[in-house]
Amino acid sequence: PADPAVVATAALDKALPGVACAWLDVTKLGRSGEGVALALGGVAGRPPEAQAAVARALAGAGVGVADIDASGVAPIEPTECNSIDAFRSIRAPAGVAHIRTAQRDYEMVMQSEGKFAGKAAAPAVIELDVGDLASFGLFGIDPTGAIEAGPIGNRATLAGLADGKQLIDLGNGRFRFIIPVDHTGWSGLLLLTGDGGFENAAIVAGPGVRTGAWRRQFEAAAAKGSWRSEMVWFRSVDAVSN
Repeated sequence: PADPAVVATAALDKALPGVACAWLDVTKLGRSGEGVALALGGVAGRPPEAQAAVARALAGAGVGVADIDASGVAPIEPTECNSIDAFRSIRAPAGVAHIRTAQRDYEMVMQSEGKFAGKAAAPAVIELDVGDLASFGLFGIDPTGAIEAGPIGNRATLAGLADGKQLIDLGNGRFRFIIPVDHTGWSGLLLLTGDGGFENAAIVAGPGVRTGAWRRQFEAAAAKGSWRSEMVWFRSVDAVSN
């Protein structure tokens, strides 16, 4: 008989891009008895509904489910659904991972230098591998849903910005960002790759509703530039007194 973990992985690779108002990643998956147990990360407008959609996909593939841990899925406001759905519609294929974070939670600690010197911030560690990318754009998403532009360019752009502290050049197109976050809660990073045009005003937006016009403008720019998207999500926590 087929390994249920292998069958589950294939089913989830197909199903996750179709879960509305959500960006979901499988952070852990393994056999449990005759079925599987898994953990999810990311964001969703209604995490219980997203979890149910995952369960249905696995059941449809004939995989028994011992447990789905959705504690790593953060709820987002309905006003953010349009942007998340737009980003997910151009999601890079399964297995493509130019951006990653080693952990979900980062503790707030007192900063001795930089933008937040003398204040508490969570130093999130993000690794970016742009060695095979002609161009990219990196964007931050804060808990309000606001989207801000980060570095836009190519490998040489990051090499020129590397300071050995908050941006470290690891060689061979790999870079490590140390991003201090001065608020608690979930934050996301959106990586767009393709044929450029990432300076487009259709991406950056403040908190609030992303209208149909915003989405059409984004999708037109994405089609023109053959964009693909990747995202990582992490949480800033203040569990230890500073």
